[in-house]
Amino acid sequence: MKFCRFCGKQLGDDEVCDCEESKKAAENAQTEGAETGTDSNAVIDNEKDSVTLDVSGVVEKAKSHKDLLIKIGCGVAVVILLLILKSLFSASYKTPINNIVSAINKGKKADYLTLYNAGLPKNLAKLNKEFYTTLYEDSLEDKNDDISDAFEELKDKYPKFKIKFDIDSKEKLTKTELSEFKDELEEGDLEDLDDTIDEIEDEIDDKAEDLADMLDVSESDLKKVLKDYIKYLKSFKKIKITAGYKVRGQYILKNGGDEINKTDKVTMYIVKMNGNWVILSTKNGEKFRFDSEKKSYDRVRFLHDYINIFYENAAAPSLF
Repeated sequence: MKFCRFCGKQLGDDEVCDCEESKKAAENAQTEGAETGTDSNAVIDNEKDSVTLDVSGVVEKAKSHKDLLIKIGCGVAVVILLLILKSLFSASYKTPINNIVSAINKGKKADYLTLYNAGLPKNLAKLNKEFYTTLYEDSLEDKNDDISDAFEELKDKYPKFKIKFDIDSKEKLTKTELSEFKDELEEGDLEDLDDTIDEIEDEIDDKAEDLADMLDVSESDLKKVLKDYIKYLKSFKKIKITAGYKVRGQYILKNGGDEINKTDKVTMYIVKMNGNWVILSTKNGEKFRFDSEKKSYDRVRFLHDYINIFYENAAAPSLF
């Protein structure tokens, strides 16, 4: 492929450009030919006054780059797809259990709210945080100090302390069983939901100022917490339980590879309620209890309180 070296016009194999610069170059070539005795009818040397470009390499590179861009695009698409699939399938009946285990394994870095909220649905966890940090900040500080001291004692004795939940068995709940759980909530914990909401609204109207003074907080902060609590309660007016499992298992505590204690095996019911996987209850109100005969018991007994918090109808709208 050739181009005029003066104006850049693309030329055919035997074509001569007709731009002014090319014409002048042709005239100069004829003059030089006359002076040197060459043929006066000589014309411009196309090889000198045109530029031949080999674009084959450029084309190949372009194709190569195109292929690379396609590969990159496909790679990005795969990553996005994997992220979407992860978001869809990462949450499972194990989610609240894993959250509890993760919170406990933070050890001294764990605070009261991290532990208390670990097995709860996000909206209740958020409300708990607002409740304690706004209305009971001093109490929260004391609880955090107690937890920190307990974990420090535990870590001093067992530096490689870790806890895990060992699932002995799981059984998928039937639609009938899921419906029964829904009915139990609506006819039990949530039966007087409207009355509870009315009572809190009355408190906001009639007693907010006195309550704020008693708690030593601003009236506006108190009202905000109570209104958020009402909003949370109203979210339970429509309950959807779409999946669930009956799970039996126990917590096992280890220091490195050595088992130092474990709880009794307990059966619990984990359901997907209003889009969140929650531990709804344990069978017959069972509690996880550590083996008090083991030497480690005096170091791990404080975990009784925090572990069992998650198994007492943790998803039901109870805050105060």
